[in-house]
Amino acid sequence: MRLRTAALLAVAVPVGLAIALAVDVLRLGGTDAWLAAHGRTPAYERLGRLVQVGDRRLYLDCRGSGAPTVVLENGLGSGAEGWGFVLPRIAERTRICAYDRAGIGQSEPAPRRTVADAVEELRALLTTAGERPPYILVGMSLGGTHVRVLAGRHADETVGVVLIDAYLPDADYASRLGLDAATLQDWARGIDDTSRTIEAVEHLDWEASVRQLQASSVARLPLEVLTVDQHLRFVDPRLSPADVERLIDAQQRWIQALSPGMTRLTIAERSGHVIQLDRPDLVIQAIERLVALSRT
Repeated sequence: MRLRTAALLAVAVPVGLAIALAVDVLRLGGTDAWLAAHGRTPAYERLGRLVQVGDRRLYLDCRGSGAPTVVLENGLGSGAEGWGFVLPRIAERTRICAYDRAGIGQSEPAPRRTVADAVEELRALLTTAGERPPYILVGMSLGGTHVRVLAGRHADETVGVVLIDAYLPDADYASRLGLDAATLQDWARGIDDTSRTIEAVEHLDWEASVRQLQASSVARLPLEVLTVDQHLRFVDPRLSPADVERLIDAQQRWIQALSPGMTRLTIAERSGHVIQLDRPDLVIQAIERLVALSRT
C-alpha cells in the first residue's frame, strides 16, 4: 500500500525543500562539489579505512578517544565527507566515527533493503572495527530516520540522539489542523515523489522502512533536535500566517513528544538545510552537551 497517509502530510513542505537540496548536492557531484559551488572549502580528510562486513567493504573513519562514541549518520546520498567541520572538533573530546553507507562514497553497494537492515549493518561495522558502545547517534536529514530506528532497536547501547534537520516521515500533526484538503493532497503527492527519490538513491524499501520507524521509539533518551527556521519552509501561498504559526507550533510539540521531558529543540538561525556546514557550532554544542551528560 502506498504511503499516502496523513502521517506523511505533516512534513511535505519542509521535507520537499530538504530533499530538493539533497538532490542538488547529488547533481553537483557530492558534498565536496556542493561546497565548492557555494564558495565553501571542503574540510574533510579521508583518513578512514575499508572494513569487511559480510559480503561488502564499508568505509569507516573513527578518531579520538574516550567514551561515549559519537556515530555520524549521513543525509540522502551523502557520506563521511559531510562532517569535515564537526568530526575533528568532537575528536578532541571523545571517540567519533563517520562512515559511508553501502553504495555511497568508497563503500561497496548493497541490494535493496530496509532502514533496519542498514542500521544493523552499521552496528556490525562498528563491532567489527573494534568500536564499542555506549553511543551517541547523530542523524542528519534522512539519517535522522536511521538513528531513530537504531536507537529504538538498541536503546541499551545508546546514551543520546542528535537530529539535524531530520526527515520525519511519521509526523502526524498537519492532518489535525483543518487545512485545505486540496493543499494536503498536493503535499501528499510531494511526499510520494520524495519517497521514490529515496528509494532510487538509497535502494531502500521505503514503505517497510517507515513502518520500522513507526515501531521505534527514542523516549527516555536525551534528545537534541536542530532545525532551520520553519518560517522559511512553510511558504505555500495557500497558507495564511495563522496557518503557518499553527503548523510550526504543532511541529515543535510533536518533536518534544519524541522523548518527553528530555528533548532540547534548537532553531538554527542563519542556516540552510545542511546545518553541520552552515552552523557547525550548533551541532558541536549539541553533541558536547550529550557527551557531558553521559559522563555525569
